[in-house]
Amino acid sequence: MKFTKPRFQSTNLAKTFDSFEDAYTNILKHVPELKSYCGDTALDSAVLHNIMNTILKNIPSISNKNYPNTLSFSINAKEVGFKTDSNIAFGWRTVFDRKDASIKYKFRITFINASTYQQEIISSMIDDKWFTVTPKHQSRFWNDIEGKKPVFDEEDTVEKEQ
Repeated sequence: MKFTKPRFQSTNLAKTFDSFEDAYTNILKHVPELKSYCGDTALDSAVLHNIMNTILKNIPSISNKNYPNTLSFSINAKEVGFKTDSNIAFGWRTVFDRKDASIKYKFRITFINASTYQQEIISSMIDDKWFTVTPKHQSRFWNDIEGKKPVFDEEDTVEKEQ
């Protein structure tokens, strides 16, 4: 008998903000359940502190009722990322915008096997100018620093890179 991995669907949304506070407040507006993991203070140091405390209290183990859907946290050259045990992940990266000579915050949120309720959240985020990014274009989004437009999934809003 051959073992096949169960397939999952993920929906990636991304948006660039002028400040961490604007970005985090916007995410909480759409996904208020993240407050239980990351707190409601919109400062990057407070969010990181709350993520670490959440992980400390929920060390991934088989005793976790959501196992194997446990928490994960990563920091690497591309982003600071956090995945909840409710199959929502988000991350951010700071970039230098040469056009405005300022620091910007690029945020992404991923819904894994989105429920009907989460599909409504995704729709409201798209209405709020978040755009969907396919996994093959995700790294291109992170590399976009100088104002190039990422490729959208929607056929009517496809923009070619400059």
